[in-house]
Amino acid sequence: MPSQKLAMPQVRRSIVYFLFGKAFSSLAGFVALMLLVRNLTVKEFAAYSVLIGSVDFLAALSAIGLNHAIIRYVPELYVHHYRIALRSLVSYALTLRAILLVGVAFVLLWLDGIVTDFFGLSGSESAFAAFLVLGCIRSMLMSVSQFFESILNQGISQLGYSISSVTRMFGMLYLAQGTAFMLIDAIHVEIVSDALGLLFMLAGLVRELYLGSAEPPPADDAGWLTANWRRIIGYSMAGYLQHLTILFAGGNTNRMLGGHYAATLDMAEFGFAQSLYEFVKRYLPSQLFIGIIRPVVLIRFIQTGNYSSSVKILENVFKINALFIGLALAFVSVFGKEFLEFLTSGKYGAESVRLLLVLTCVLFYETMRQQLEVLVQVAERYGYLIYANLLLSLSVVPGIWMLPHVGMIALPIANLAGLVVSNYWVAWMLKKHGCQYVHEWASLLLIAAVILSSALIGWWAGAVTGRWWLGGVALSASFVLLTFVVMGRDIKRLYSFLTGND
Repeated sequence: MPSQKLAMPQVRRSIVYFLFGKAFSSLAGFVALMLLVRNLTVKEFAAYSVLIGSVDFLAALSAIGLNHAIIRYVPELYVHHYRIALRSLVSYALTLRAILLVGVAFVLLWLDGIVTDFFGLSGSESAFAAFLVLGCIRSMLMSVSQFFESILNQGISQLGYSISSVTRMFGMLYLAQGTAFMLIDAIHVEIVSDALGLLFMLAGLVRELYLGSAEPPPADDAGWLTANWRRIIGYSMAGYLQHLTILFAGGNTNRMLGGHYAATLDMAEFGFAQSLYEFVKRYLPSQLFIGIIRPVVLIRFIQTGNYSSSVKILENVFKINALFIGLALAFVSVFGKEFLEFLTSGKYGAESVRLLLVLTCVLFYETMRQQLEVLVQVAERYGYLIYANLLLSLSVVPGIWMLPHVGMIALPIANLAGLVVSNYWVAWMLKKHGCQYVHEWASLLLIAAVILSSALIGWWAGAVTGRWWLGGVALSASFVLLTFVVMGRDIKRLYSFLTGND
């Protein structure tokens, strides 16, 4: 039976491993980021910000939908005990992924003079070459981790990420003790740290594939891959096209456009704001639990054959995400300038606050997009995302047009407009397919009240005491209290959905 393989105790255990792993790696990752921001020169941090964007391009160009195949079919094979098919699918996908990554990296390295000149990286050729190595390792790390996420084995995945994050943090601390903190040295630290995490995960992967359950496989196990290869390739290529269509929208494209169009200081300000945005996004519930949510939503659909449970899970995730996004918006609005100047020793402040306010709004619609994407994966209707992502990618055109007039903030504003249009188009198409995604507006209004109340309390406390950090403490404390009162039931309901107790 499908319900036996991914039992509810395994889901609960996966959540525990996930939370401990993310808490550990998030702290180490934040410390490493702040060490980079504080110690790199403005010019080097601007270059680093552009280089980060190159990793996503490298990953997207070389993927050909292989990650999508892992995400979609590994849970199905695992839950039905198809050990031979699972081993073959994962082995073929990861081997081909590695070959394509290296091939694309060599092409980009061959074109390094053209690429570095276009994106404002002249003089940083050695850093660009090193970052291509990092991009290959990091992309493989993500692909292997998606396998463990798909079978809800968060222990291996999170320990691998923790090894990488902690090694990176100590490496950056070591560099900070020296007389010079150079960009190329920081990239070398990241290469070593991600390589260690990847080696650990690969060892776990081999163990899972070859030393896993001894339970006899189904009779059609050996022939499953041959019988379904057209289905897998079709789905993978649709996913690949979807990824390519969104390649020209979002933070990584904005980083690379900034390298070409923006002044060094403007690019560094944007890079810092974008890095904070990505850090917050990574640890929001929708992103934090995507490795658990996606397989659970898919498995619940496989078991029930209807979309209602999937939609309920995703709407609860959306509401909780909206709550934390609102907290970020309130904090940045009231104390953003002082907080950012404290974090960066005065390097970045007011302009980064403006960027963060817009990026916070982008994050709200990014959350909605992520929930819709999971539903699209469940429904196997990737064509919807291809057209929606084309709409989203086209938003880069007005962004480039506005950039000389309003600065780097033009790009996230254009992204926001594109997200609004594309999200509601996907929701409309899913509804026509029989999968209606609806918001619980009463709960969202309560969330807005919690956020506004917390912001007012924090502002009042800061004004009375004359210390922004005391106001920040008051804002955060009131937020936690009000959240417990208003949203406690929704948080419990999400846990019940994930663990099958609903």
